[in-house]
Amino acid sequence: MREIQTIDSTGVTDTSRVLGLVAASLEYPDGSSAGFSARDLELAELVDPEMASALRRLSAWLSLAVPGGAAERYSALFDLRPVCTLHVGYHLFGEAYQRGALLSGLVAEMRTAGVPLSEQLPDYLPCVLRLLATLPPGDDRESLVDALLLPALTRMTEAMKDVDSPWSEVLRALPALLAPLGGGAALPPPERVTDIELEADAHA
Repeated sequence: MREIQTIDSTGVTDTSRVLGLVAASLEYPDGSSAGFSARDLELAELVDPEMASALRRLSAWLSLAVPGGAAERYSALFDLRPVCTLHVGYHLFGEAYQRGALLSGLVAEMRTAGVPLSEQLPDYLPCVLRLLATLPPGDDRESLVDALLLPALTRMTEAMKDVDSPWSEVLRALPALLAPLGGGAALPPPERVTDIELEADAHA
């Protein structure tokens, strides 16, 4: 996948718009969730066919889901199974202090970029994708991809490798969409620092 440089009258690239579609696809499905328009899917196909295929299948599933069924399945996967959470900081740091520093930094970045803060913590994947969509090529965008998103997605996709879910294909397709936006040197997920290790260090 290469970044599509077509820019609309507001200065938004096609890739940024697709990041917005992916962010929307990974949010809690409320009663109005009914998939994506044909135009949305055509744009995704232009930018990344694999992601377009994943979004198309999710869109079809959402359009057929019984009332409340999508929300129930989403919660069972992402809210009730911490190993599958969509909070990228948790995948990298657990509840260690590094995650707190990450959350503070993301809040500042989102305010600067004009990304609305939601009820979710700022390391919620759809929020981070919306932040990424606002960033021009450069060090900030590359760092967000290489040091945060791709390492976290490594853990997410590992946790969901055996999960059959309408959202799992979107997550599996996401690294290929994001990689060209980074610097080509994604970091491996860090060793998690547990609360027990922190307590031991404090008494050393």
